[in-house]
Amino acid sequence: MRPGQLAAVSSFVTHEYESYNADALLLIIPRRLAVGYEKTFERRSFEKVVVDDDEQYTLLHQLRAIYSIHMRLGCCSGMDGIAYEQLIASVCSAFLGLAVYCCGLRENIAVNSSLIGALDYIHSHYNEEIRIPELARLMLCSQQTLSDQFRELFGMTIKSYINHLRANAVCTMLSTDASLTLSEATERAGFGSIRSMLRAYRREYGCTPSENR
Repeated sequence: MRPGQLAAVSSFVTHEYESYNADALLLIIPRRLAVGYEKTFERRSFEKVVVDDDEQYTLLHQLRAIYSIHMRLGCCSGMDGIAYEQLIASVCSAFLGLAVYCCGLRENIAVNSSLIGALDYIHSHYNEEIRIPELARLMLCSQQTLSDQFRELFGMTIKSYINHLRANAVCTMLSTDASLTLSEATERAGFGSIRSMLRAYRREYGCTPSENR
């Protein structure tokens, strides 16, 4: 995530975001506060993750309003707990309605244990060589099944997802360690060559590491 961006993500969808040079507001709405939306969100996720500028401004305005209410009327203000939760529930309900209107909803596929296990493994070993047939064997499923479910959930191949993680790692390493060379960052992130790293980096950030640095 970069300055000025806003994303809406359903709680049961696997996701990870990094914030670059920006303060972030994170709103987590418990199920008990999603009044009237329990069935609406059942087995669904947002269709559009990053919203348009006008919609983003409106959502961000409401998000800051919720934050302001919480800071002024939260547990330290002496306001009655039941009254406070009712107030928060009403503003969160309005926020959810706007989020659904702006983003839309789609049916979500069933996320099984094999896919969750594969994600855990990839995030732990992305900087090592990962063979997809071996990954499927470890998850006790076929390579085709794992690949199809991964593409349906994330809209990309397993290899593309691994390269996405590696490109992010290169960006993080170069931005935090000025003495690190491009070759060192490439190797530590798990890329087989600088050429493959540059290709993945351009796809992720639209520029080279040197331009970004």
